[in-house]
Amino acid sequence: MRKAKDPPSFNHYLHKLRADQPLELVLVGHLVIEALLVDAIQLKIAGNQPWKWNFPTKVQFCVDQGFIPVARQSLYLRLNDIRNDFAHSLGHKLTFDDAFDYVVKMASAGYDFSDETIFRDKKLSRESYGIEGIFTEILTEFYSELAWLLDAQAGPDRLAG
Repeated sequence: MRKAKDPPSFNHYLHKLRADQPLELVLVGHLVIEALLVDAIQLKIAGNQPWKWNFPTKVQFCVDQGFIPVARQSLYLRLNDIRNDFAHSLGHKLTFDDAFDYVVKMASAGYDFSDETIFRDKKLSRESYGIEGIFTEILTEFYSELAWLLDAQAGPDRLAG
């Protein structure tokens, strides 16, 4: 169950925003990935209705259409869970172990990171990337996957993204 981990103090929360947590990166990255999912959905369904769907429904539609491999569906849903933890649990903290486990699962699912250190060596990954660096790489992989899909389907050009 998601519940506040910190007291509901605005000043306390603003201080936490400055701490070593990728709140903004996760929230904005999730929004970008969600917009790309809608771009993909709109290859099949015209109009704005897909914008009203929740994130898991958008992911499921993309899986059903063959846009996202079934084996990668849980990785997109994990991003949504992490976003929801930040959005609905005041004081949520993402640990390095959580980030590292996520990037290892992505590598196992075939995502091709530019540096294998990020998922092969936990100590070096912590030193070289940290939580924010890992999430930047994770979001970049999702973005690239969806941008190339759109390109292959003659959808909107998001490759420069």
